[in-house]
Amino acid sequence: MATTFQHSKLSILALLSLVVPLCLSCPNECACNMPRVLCPHQNLKQFPVNIPNDTLYLNLDFNQLATLSKKTFLNITHLKSLWICYNSLRNLEDGLFDPLTSLQRLDLSYNLLRNIASNLFRPLKSLITLRLSEVQLQYIEQGAFESLSNLKALDLSNNMLQQISLNLLKPLQNLRFLNVADNEMHELDSEIVKGLQKLKRLQIHGNQWLCSCQSILLGLLNLATLARGAWEGSIIYIIRATWAKSNR
Repeated sequence: MATTFQHSKLSILALLSLVVPLCLSCPNECACNMPRVLCPHQNLKQFPVNIPNDTLYLNLDFNQLATLSKKTFLNITHLKSLWICYNSLRNLEDGLFDPLTSLQRLDLSYNLLRNIASNLFRPLKSLITLRLSEVQLQYIEQGAFESLSNLKALDLSNNMLQQISLNLLKPLQNLRFLNVADNEMHELDSEIVKGLQKLKRLQIHGNQWLCSCQSILLGLLNLATLARGAWEGSIIYIIRATWAKSNR
């Protein structure tokens, strides 16, 4: 009996020796203060390995990542926030975000993405904040935001977008903040904003507007703030009104 107990004890210790290092693993390039893993400013060209699978917040800002494969997040499926700003991302493989159904905040700003595929963000149904500022964005495929019904903040500023279509933004029925400043747009259909009933703040400065200011302003009366609306290059409008006030 004593021998059997001793063997069982040794087996348990051996098992723990395998499990504990996995729980305590942390990439050499990162600082792990669970549930946060911070890996900024490491000149990383490859996604770090051995990131703990219970990580909720992952920061990879200021590195040299150029591509992310669809296997990247298979072992860290509980992520709530992901920052990959100031990298060299050009290629995000199909299926990359499939494991991240709990992700709430995603920041891909200051990369080289150029285009957004229609199915890239499809799994991110819990997403609340999406930042795509200064990624040299020229085109967003129809349906790219189809699954983002919980999104509250969308930043598309400092890109090369020439238009934003009504159908593209229509699924974003909970959107509160929209930033399309400093793009190459000439028109903004007032129906877009009318369709976003919960929108409270819109930033549109830095575009070369050729549209009718009056028609746009009438369409924006439901906003709490229209921030720095730059029609004709320099005119600034601040609107603080609601439909309720306008109908009094």
